[in-house]
Amino acid sequence: MNQLIIFTPLLLIAACSPSTSTIKWDKYCLPKAYLTPASLSTAPSNDSNFDKNTGYGPSIFFEGKELHKHISSFKVTSPSHSTGHIYHHIQVNLSNNKIIKHVLNIENLIRSDMENIKFEDQSPYHWVAYDKAGSDYLYWGDCMLDGHGETDPSYRCTHQFNIGDTVGTYTIKDENILLHQKIDEFILNKLNTWQCK
Repeated sequence: MNQLIIFTPLLLIAACSPSTSTIKWDKYCLPKAYLTPASLSTAPSNDSNFDKNTGYGPSIFFEGKELHKHISSFKVTSPSHSTGHIYHHIQVNLSNNKIIKHVLNIENLIRSDMENIKFEDQSPYHWVAYDKAGSDYLYWGDCMLDGHGETDPSYRCTHQFNIGDTVGTYTIKDENILLHQKIDEFILNKLNTWQCK
């Protein structure tokens, strides 16, 4: 009987806390196997040249092959003139710090190839993307030219999306940009399975 009394609280503690194979951040017990090396580092940084890491969380890495298993249209590779292939993966940076930007002039927004997303042209090389939500436009991310001009007009975007009270950001190239909603959904589903018990 005494053994049962001792064993039961230990079982409850084990069920409610992260294991050695996970790192607890916010309400998530994130598997170390998915975290970037910088997220696993425990070394303190005393370098005053960098901003303080306030509110920023770990970075989660998803291989393109795993994304392709769940999103069949996700392109794992694309051709490259210099290396033969570019491999596409997603690194999600978690944060409590939401980026907020406002449209400077709604009349100047340019339609994009993404549903409900409009671009605010700031230069030929960089533009801000906004998601139309009702009568308002919410910051979606920042995009930049990634190709070789007119012969390769490709671009990439750093996209911010809501994860409850926190946010995630990831960079995505034009081959997969149209899949951003499915990628967001994939990430949110993963995080739901990683909530600490």
